[in-house]
Amino acid sequence: MAIFEASILDDRQRRVAQAFGKEAPIVLIGAGEPIPKPGGHDQVYPFIPYPQYYWLTGLRRPGGVLVFDPLVGWTHYVQHVTDAERLWEGGVVEVEGESVAKLDAWLAKQKDRKMVTLGAGVTGVTSDRDLTSEMALRVDRVRRHLDRAELAIMEKAVLATAAGHKKAKEAIGEGVTERQVQIAL
Repeated sequence: MAIFEASILDDRQRRVAQAFGKEAPIVLIGAGEPIPKPGGHDQVYPFIPYPQYYWLTGLRRPGGVLVFDPLVGWTHYVQHVTDAERLWEGGVVEVEGESVAKLDAWLAKQKDRKMVTLGAGVTGVTSDRDLTSEMALRVDRVRRHLDRAELAIMEKAVLATAAGHKKAKEAIGEGVTERQVQIAL
């Protein structure tokens, strides 16, 4: 489930599409995959998607690829929830979009077009280095102008920080250890 409202995500995607322009290459923005813990067998570190993917989709689900094709707009290829995830992780919410299994076939039809990958790489796609830097810069320029959702998150962080420092100040006193202040904070 996305953390941001659909209208916020739609606006972000619209602004990025404008920044890319009608002459843009196909841009693939990968979420990434979980990183296994060494010797952890089936354990992985908590998944954090690549920033561009998260900002444009609001999703923290691995395996997805958001594709911008200047001829058709945005298409989201997602890793659908498996029965094993439902069994072992529970509460995993299904994400709308095309199955990521269809991406290879779609890419095969686009072989004569220029492509760029941002975020996690996409298997089988060779990205032009200079063009990749240019498209990443265009996304960054759009992201510089914060929207109301980002400002709300920052406001929440500021309030939490202020409350934590107030508690820490109240905890400071003779005989109090740094650890006790840290716990209060």
